[in-house]
Amino acid sequence: MAAPVVGRVAAPGRPVTSFDGGLTLSREPDGVWVYNRSDSPIFVNSPTLDDPESRTLLVYRVPPGHCLNIFQKGKSTGCSYPQTGSGPVDPNSVRISFAKGWGPKYSRQEVTSCPCWVEVLLAPCR
Repeated sequence: MAAPVVGRVAAPGRPVTSFDGGLTLSREPDGVWVYNRSDSPIFVNSPTLDDPESRTLLVYRVPPGHCLNIFQKGKSTGCSYPQTGSGPVDPNSVRISFAKGWGPKYSRQEVTSCPCWVEVLLAPCR
């Protein structure tokens, strides 16, 4: 499924950016993959990418033209997801921001502080 995202205006007359090519989400036998087809990086966080022993939120940078297994099948069961300041997080969700990162290494601590982001809610495995 392709999810093209177009730029939006951050301030009058100042576009954030455009994401020609967008991204593609693909369900494969080993999980859900994101393919970055844009000219800008995307940043991804998922319960299955986090270290279950750590309280630190892990956000992965996916450069243009690269892909990442963002939700590994079977790994989400029993995941303990760190609580964030933005409230509870669905254990079957993936958060993606476009061009701007967030987390401990950035000035934006929460994905909700990024100018352009989506939360993808995945149906639980049956």
